[in-house]
Amino acid sequence: MTFEEPAVAAGPCGRRRQPVHDEGIRSLAHLFPDVTAQRDPDKNTLLPSQVRPGSNRPIWWLCENGHSWSAAP
Repeated sequence: MTFEEPAVAAGPCGRRRQPVHDEGIRSLAHLFPDVTAQRDPDKNTLLPSQVRPGSNRPIWWLCENGHSWSAAP
C-alpha cells in the first residue's frame, strides 16, 4: 500500500503552503470590507475572501493617489 501526498505548491523557501480556500466569515472581505476596498485589484492573485486578517500572505494595496505597496494584512 502506498500513500501519496496531495499536490500543494511550494513557497519561495521550498516549504509547503496550505492550499488556498474561501475563508467565509473569517475572511478579510467579510470582517473588514472597508480595508478590502483598498486592495489593488490588478496585482493580487488571492481574492479577499481567501485571506484572513493577520495572515502572512502578502497583499498589494492601493492608496487614493494610485500608489501601490505590498504588505501582509
